[in-house]
Amino acid sequence: MKIESAQAFQYTMPLRNPFSTARHTTTQSTNYLIRLAGAQHVGIGEAAARGVKLTGDNRKLNGAVIEAMLVFLQGRELECDSREAALSSIAETYRELQAIAQSFATRQNRRKPFRGLLSGFEIALLDLAARQLGLTVSQLLGQQREQVAATATTSGTSQPLEKLAARFQQQASVYRAFRCKGEGDMALNLQRLEAMREANRQAATHLAYWLDLNEALTPDEATGLVEGLVAWLQKQPDPEQQLILEQPVAKRHYQALCELQALADRLLPAEAGRLVIMADESLWDLEDLKRLLAAGGVGALNIKVPKVGGLLPALAVAGHARQACPEALIYIGGMIGTSDVTGRAIYQLARALPRLDHCTTTPARNVEANMASRPLAFSGEASRYLDLGEAPGLGTDLDETALERYLVERHPALPAHSAAAASSEEALPGYHHPELLLLGQKALDSALMERAILQAGLTSERLTDTRLRVKTTRGKTLVKIAWSMSLGLSQVARRICRDKNEAKRCMAEAGVPVAEGQDFAVEETEQACAYARELGWPLVVKPVVGTGGAGVTAGIRDEEELRWALSRVAESERVVARNNGRVLVERHIDGQELRVFVAGGAAVAAVYRIAPHVLGDGEHSVEALIQRKNAQRRSNPRLKNSPLKVNEVTQKQLARQGLALDSIPEAGRQVRLSSVNSISQGADTANVLERVHPSVLEAAVNAVAAVPGLQRAGVDIIVGDYTQPLVAERSCVCELNTSPSLAAATFPVEGPSTSVADAFLRCMLKRSKVKRRSRAVGERCSLRLQIESQLSEAETARLLSYCYQHGLEGEGVVAPGRTTLYLAGSSDALLALPANLMDMLSGRKTPPLLTSRLLVDAACAERIESLRAGELAEGEARFALGELPKAVAAEMRGDQEEGAETPAESGGGLLKSLKGWFKGE
Repeated sequence: MKIESAQAFQYTMPLRNPFSTARHTTTQSTNYLIRLAGAQHVGIGEAAARGVKLTGDNRKLNGAVIEAMLVFLQGRELECDSREAALSSIAETYRELQAIAQSFATRQNRRKPFRGLLSGFEIALLDLAARQLGLTVSQLLGQQREQVAATATTSGTSQPLEKLAARFQQQASVYRAFRCKGEGDMALNLQRLEAMREANRQAATHLAYWLDLNEALTPDEATGLVEGLVAWLQKQPDPEQQLILEQPVAKRHYQALCELQALADRLLPAEAGRLVIMADESLWDLEDLKRLLAAGGVGALNIKVPKVGGLLPALAVAGHARQACPEALIYIGGMIGTSDVTGRAIYQLARALPRLDHCTTTPARNVEANMASRPLAFSGEASRYLDLGEAPGLGTDLDETALERYLVERHPALPAHSAAAASSEEALPGYHHPELLLLGQKALDSALMERAILQAGLTSERLTDTRLRVKTTRGKTLVKIAWSMSLGLSQVARRICRDKNEAKRCMAEAGVPVAEGQDFAVEETEQACAYARELGWPLVVKPVVGTGGAGVTAGIRDEEELRWALSRVAESERVVARNNGRVLVERHIDGQELRVFVAGGAAVAAVYRIAPHVLGDGEHSVEALIQRKNAQRRSNPRLKNSPLKVNEVTQKQLARQGLALDSIPEAGRQVRLSSVNSISQGADTANVLERVHPSVLEAAVNAVAAVPGLQRAGVDIIVGDYTQPLVAERSCVCELNTSPSLAAATFPVEGPSTSVADAFLRCMLKRSKVKRRSRAVGERCSLRLQIESQLSEAETARLLSYCYQHGLEGEGVVAPGRTTLYLAGSSDALLALPANLMDMLSGRKTPPLLTSRLLVDAACAERIESLRAGELAEGEARFALGELPKAVAAEMRGDQEEGAETPAESGGGLLKSLKGWFKGE
């Protein structure tokens, strides 16, 4: 079975009631839904990626990891001829996903990276394979029991004692345990235990007492708590009573957990009951279980799917526990704030576990909406057995309506549009540049500048994600670049362009049309309103210094709207700080907005910014149309970081048109979403240079010339009709941008792609008189990349993963403090490698220097061959690019022989273990 498409959806779900633990209070959760589609069936999974400490996920890198995994799974074949073949195929696929996760690991999560994300992908694979075979997921896993019940439900610490006591009394006749979050305060814990005991007495039951401490105590404090709990149990001794104490100490104190269990067993006689220490944060996977057993073991194990990395790893832990410590209680649980997609996965696993004592997952009722189209339900009103049904797989699909409402971001497997998007009237053109989709706006423009530098036959030195030096092949520095601006630009020119008032004065003196206006302090509301009445409506309010449309409100029609716009600026501390508390009030010029890129006295591109909007289809709401269009924008390297906004400004703009977010506009109606035609606010782009009237281009060129020393800029100009001669009274230059977004012209929604980076570079090099040896770059090219640093294990793995995913091949040498690579492959992936590599190294305090230069293919091939055949100096290691080394795969699988030292344990780490493989030893 082939995976035809792979998608992921990030959503944020508010909780109906806040949930408190000893560490913090949770009011909402962010999860990821995975959807894998074959020719006939669809598999889904949910990932509760809760951060480095809880699940090994990294919020800054989750999107990049998901994109890499989706690309890998797109087109992947799964063997589904039998249950055994499917499990084997999924296990092999999972090992590959683990390798991808490891390639993105950082210092903080390198031991167990991205377990939450891995679990979501693995569940989706199991769901898809089970549906293909006509089995439930539990049957695919090896079902051990027909029914499973929720044995407890968890109470948070935010509830008062009276409410907790009433809740315990309700639970006494239903569940097998009272589970409550604990505190570092002994008295509060005893109060909650007394409430549980009273509920047991009134109901004549023997439910287990259960306190989850969430690492609240030090080992000494936990010892005191155990001694106090032993004394509490002995006050009313009963051999049937059981008290579970879950993870009282930090996870690094796993030995203390085992010592606490030994202490409890020693102090508490059997006739008084049993005090069980449960491992939670200290138990992630099989490796942790073996470590706990070696330290003496504990009485209960909390196996959480998002920590262990999926259902199959959870089965492995439970199976080993069954054999090594058969008396240990097995508890399976989930994470707060997930939907019944996760709940169903947990109960499918529960039916397959070799032993099951407790499960606290219940139907998802504390979330505003459920992402499962078939929510979990109990089999009867008084029953706590879950009705999973007999439908194959997990037994549910996604609730698309709920997903659209809480969706934050979509992750497509490939930049190409889906069939649904392609059939849309507003479908955006696709750009197949996966190597650029992970870069932010500034890093993207910097990557385009670097591409132009390398194609010019020059050497690029990358200092940060946005700072470059342009050098000759002999090492002479020609230009220093920050973002897309030469650092040789004078301070005077920079100051004038930053200050809109000063820029307007210079342009007005040069005869360039500008809008009439005046600046005010943000608190001078009455003076601004008086000036507005004199100037006349409509008006524009914008910060004196600013970019990206932040704080700008256009088309203001009355004093009420003006006051609102001024208050909006005043409430933004960042905008106020950048502007010394001043704001511009200008006459609004209605017309078409262009950004004209000027370099060396000529216009090289003109991007028409189409106001942020959606087009009605008579079927979908405005909010749904926004989400659909944003999904399309994410495949465009420039627009990916500039989605259509849904905020107070959007709602105000819709109200002007008699609409709201839930309105369904008729087919063909254009619904404007913002009065600001800024790309960062969601505007579309069209490269229209060939259609712009020469007089408009002349005004843009004159605007740049009006600022002393300015040679290159993005000129924002408003005209009535850019195809007609400029009319000064109906036109104005809004601002000059010394670091304009080059990608806007490189990746337009309409019109040809223009390399403004190349034009800017030519202008920067004009005075240096250097000969540009332009190197024709086709689909493939060769590159020499020198890294003035030695890569860490995680950084090495991420580099190898990038090369593997993008088909780059080559050789390299690692020497103390330096890594030199010779690579060949796709020109797109190769020319973007330095920028992506710097992004991989972003966690360092001081980024390394990356030096890049294009090579002729013959020279690169010769150098690679010499590296393969040549002798290495002491301390050097050879790199082989283009494939994931076997040692990496072995490390990811953890398939060393029992008791053998891992590379990390032997003292050299993963990189050291790879050196012998690189040398062919």
